[in-house]
Amino acid sequence: MTTYRWARWGDLNAFFGLILDNVAVMIVLVVLVTGANPAVDHRFSREFVLTQMIPGTALGVLLGIWSTRGWPSGWPAAPAGTT
Repeated sequence: MTTYRWARWGDLNAFFGLILDNVAVMIVLVVLVTGANPAVDHRFSREFVLTQMIPGTALGVLLGIWSTRGWPSGWPAAPAGTT
């Protein structure tokens, strides 16, 4: 039976790089699309962005990673020749 090393230093660096990148994008999203008075300046309310757009973006990132890297590669890892 083959054992797999689930975490390596490169994986940890990639994880934190992805998290920090996504947090930066979320901050920019909130700042750029929200307004103090959404009815006047035709922007989204902060409540809408934080309750609808941020979770939707996070779910999209999760599904995107799973569909492009997880599912095609047999995640979790399967022995060679079985996927």
